Amino acid sequence: MTAQQLDAVKALAKRFNSDLDHTNVVTDAFGLPTGWVSVAVHAKGTKPGEGSVSTLQIVAGVSPEGSVHT
Repeated sequence: MTAQQLDAVKALAKRFNSDLDHTNVVTDAFGLPTGWVSVAVHAKGTKPGEGSVSTLQIVAGVSPEGSVHT
């Protein structure tokens, strides 16, 4: 993951009132261009993989330059 991607992931989590502890990043996501990451931000209080889908706030792709696409 690039520094720009990390900054974008942090900003996305913050925008949805969450943080990195409640965010899942996949670096080899199927279907995304090379170098992109997939990000799933969950509500605070439930970490990725726990609880139900209702804790999911947003799923996005982030380019190596840090551009977020939903």
